[in-house]
Amino acid sequence: MTATVPTGHQPAWWERRVVPYVTSWSSEEDISAQDLFISQHGLYYTEEDPQDRDKHRVLWRRTAGGYGLGSPRWRALHPQRQRHPARRQRERCALTPLPSRPSNGT
Repeated sequence: MTATVPTGHQPAWWERRVVPYVTSWSSEEDISAQDLFISQHGLYYTEEDPQDRDKHRVLWRRTAGGYGLGSPRWRALHPQRQRHPARRQRERCALTPLPSRPSNGT
């Protein structure tokens, strides 16, 4: 089964179901271990990019492959796509802004 791959930040569809933006796909593989090394200061990639770490300097997994290709791995989150909505305080599926809280705090 082929997914309907979104353009921009619209959700992908697979077998008539919306696939959340943060979901990993079977075509995407973890390639972190290929360039990872340990030093006395912690874990590093041999050639780090600024996107490999967040603002707290936490090292994130690297992946290769294509979004929307293959089948969704429903229980697996894609590291970069997981970071994106969290950074921008958006909900996981369609990247639409979260509803604001009522002013009375409930």
